[in-house]
Formats: sequence, structure tokens, C-alpha cells
Amino acid sequence: MRENTRGTLITGTDTGIGKTTVACALIAALRHRGLSIGVYKPAETGCTYTRRILSGPDCRILAAAAGSHQGADEVASYLFELPAAPLVAAEAAGKRIDPLVLVQGYEALQKRFGHIIVEGAGGLMVPLADGYTYLDLARHLKLDVVVVVGSRLGCINHALLTFATIQASGVRMRGYVVNTMLPEKDDPVAPQSNRRTISRFTRYPDLGLFPYVDPKDVEDYDKLAAIAERTLDLKSFL
Repeated sequence: MRENTRGTLITGTDTGIGKTTVACALIAALRHRGLSIGVYKPAETGCTYTRRILSGPDCRILAAAAGSHQGADEVASYLFELPAAPLVAAEAAGKRIDPLVLVQGYEALQKRFGHIIVEGAGGLMVPLADGYTYLDLARHLKLDVVVVVGSRLGCINHALLTFATIQASGVRMRGYVVNTMLPEKDDPVAPQSNRRTISRFTRYPDLGLFPYVDPKDVEDYDKLAAIAERTLDLKSFL
């Protein structure tokens, strides 16, 4: 096992705020810099069947961003069909998530990769199992946390509540990224304003303002890497 493996949990202030796109951009940029990147999605919900095999779209694109050096079973420990919190989706499928399985899935990747990007589902307090959230997983695996703040109404409150939860937990927060969710013509002020306001209320590092990405480009990993190089503080991940 690599003793110096760096693990980072990419979490969000909410669901549907572009966390996976930002994670893919970061993964692709670090890979382009020559780093050994593994990806892990402990549990993905809202999965679909293809030829009777359940597959997760997030797992697929995360692996592609990293260069596809992992099998599907290595990217995710659990896949569920219901689009809900992992605990809820597991119960609907008549199953339960075992935190030990999540730890083992992560530790298996530590043997192969120098950096591991772990993507959560929704926010830090989303439950994986009874009494076990993504925050507990981050603490258990000693992961640094990066928070993606989706720039929309309410995000300042959501961001500051998330930061306060992290601070109280003792988990190390590497910083936050404000993600632009609408084209500039539809929202020319809010992303910059939200970013400035959040920075006035926290000492956690501002890692950048990620621009709006057209849906047709979310799987153009070279383009995403270039955007990350231009807009994110990648030095904090090296």
C-alpha cells in the first residue's frame, strides 16, 4: 500500500450543482500533469440497467476522466436504481451498505494510485448507512474535503453551514470551488457576487470560480482539464 496516497473527497452544498463536472475537470487536469489518479464513488444511485447489468453514469465518466484504468467494480462499491440518498436507495432494494466494504474499496485503490478522488452524493450529511454519513467516511479514511458550491439562490447559507459542519468535525477542508450553473447571459452577476460574499465569512481557501460548461462538453476531458488549469488552484492538490 502507498503510504503517501493523497485522498480527497469532492462534496457539494446540494445535489445537482455540478459536482461531477468539477470533479472530472480536476481529475483530467491532474492526470494531464502526469499524476497517478484513482477515482472512487462509494455508492451511486439513480443507476440504469443495460443488458441486465446495473451501471452508473457518474462512475463511467469519472473513470473516463482518469484514463479508464479501473474496472466498474473498482470505481463503485454499491450501485442502486432508485435516485435517492444511498441509505434510502439501499433499503428500497432490500440491501444495506456496509461501511467496512467502503473502506476496503478505498484501500484497494491505495495500492495502485498516488492520488484518489472520492466523489460523494449530494452533501456531506447524506446518509450511507444508519449513523454513517459521507462526513463519517471522510473522517474514517482521513480524506481532505473540497466543497463544490453551486451558484444559485441559497448557496451562501448552504456553503457556510457546510463549512461549519466540517470545522466542528475536525476533518481537514482543502477549500471550496464556486461552480457557475448558468450561462453568463442568464446570470452575469451572481457567481462572482456569491464567491466574494462567501470569502468574507470564511477562512477556508477559495480554490476558484469554475465557469459554466455547456452540456455537450461535459465529457470533453481535454477541454475540462484546460478549464481547470485556467480557473482552479491546482497547486493545492500536488
